[in-house]
Amino acid sequence: MRLHLLVSVLALTIAAPAAAQDAPRRPAQVTAAAIDRGRTLFHGIPNCTACHGQAGRGTQNGPNLADDEWLRGRGTFEDLVERVVHGVSGRESSTGGAMPVRGMWGDLTDEDVTALAAYVWSLRLEPPDR
Repeated sequence: MRLHLLVSVLALTIAAPAAAQDAPRRPAQVTAAAIDRGRTLFHGIPNCTACHGQAGRGTQNGPNLADDEWLRGRGTFEDLVERVVHGVSGRESSTGGAMPVRGMWGDLTDEDVTALAAYVWSLRLEPPDR
């Protein structure tokens, strides 16, 4: 009986890290509050949905943000911040349309950028239609 229990515990211990490796490690800046604020921004004034769609799954004007395929960078939190801050030129874009610097009117604060990047980062981990 003890051997069976030991084998069961050992199997669970070995399986847990393998499952944890599938999900990207959550950066410290990706908090529930930042994700909620970023969701509000994504659907609001910066007008991210115009190109990336309501669920962030892309349109003919902008790529899918809810998958693991990234045209610029590796999709890390830092890469996402960089894209929001500096935008994407029409020449670099997969659609030929530019992604504006710091949102449609360029007035996102650093805190807004962090929140928006947190939300986009989270799209791969949770259903984007919330």
